[in-house]
Amino acid sequence: MTTLRPFQNADVPQLWQTWKAHFEAAGMAVELTLAAFEQAIVDRLFFDPRRLLVASKEARLVGFAHWMVLPEQTERAVIAAVCVRPGEDAAAVGEQLIAACEAAASAAGCSVILGGNDPRFLTGYAGLSPLGPGEGIADADRVATAWFMQHAYSPAHRIGRYSLALAQFRPPLDRSQMQLRRTAAVSHETMLPTDPRTAAALAHADLERFTAQSRGGQRLAWATFHLSTPEAQVFPTSQAILADWGCDVEDDPQAAATRFTIGGALQQLQQLGVRRVEAVASDGQPDRAVMLRSLRFNLDGEGTVFSKRL
Repeated sequence: MTTLRPFQNADVPQLWQTWKAHFEAAGMAVELTLAAFEQAIVDRLFFDPRRLLVASKEARLVGFAHWMVLPEQTERAVIAAVCVRPGEDAAAVGEQLIAACEAAASAAGCSVILGGNDPRFLTGYAGLSPLGPGEGIADADRVATAWFMQHAYSPAHRIGRYSLALAQFRPPLDRSQMQLRRTAAVSHETMLPTDPRTAAALAHADLERFTAQSRGGQRLAWATFHLSTPEAQVFPTSQAILADWGCDVEDDPQAAATRFTIGGALQQLQQLGVRRVEAVASDGQPDRAVMLRSLRFNLDGEGTVFSKRL
């Protein structure tokens, strides 16, 4: 018989093994150490052991689900991860865990619960293999997708996951880019988050802001990347996440300043030893997907963030 209980410190090795078994059964490669897994999940300042539910059978951990309330959105909760060891009763365990998360979130005053990690949720899972920046419940994870669908969750939005190998990267070259090369330059600085939740969720990453400025000092555009800190290595130091970008030029046809900024940043990251960059774009951000494709990012996969009213 399967029983559910809150997380205990001694569970960490079996949680890690369950995580690996679940995703590897879905054909998703897991490059993650026990230490990195622990730092990414249970070492967060906002980690609440009562919200990581463990399923055990005959004293053996067979599954877990981790839910949390979204920052500054106390009416909304998210099941950031649900993993079950493959077996005959895996479906029943997965559905049992989701139902328990729903009940706990409802008791905490939440009226909506989401399934799947989105970078904007600041869960601390960003970069954690094989989830990457966060694409909701990956299409490849068919068993978890089925659990949410069977529990009457609806797709809230789709997220595409993109990647770029910097060894093959060449910056865009057209008339606007040539003009910007003559009149602007891209610099970068390390940022320190001022929001406590952001700082805690991204404690395993260095935040680097790249900014394009004209010779006269006018800011044209900016881009923010997350780089893995060598001490944590929740994700490899040879990888980076393109987290966000923006433009300060009102009249910028074809987003030339933004492409120039991101292109310049990618060249500098290559010099710093970064070999691969990942990014995501949801179906509600068509301009973001267009930007990534214009920079020769490849679509690696897609996923869904599910939603249900409690």
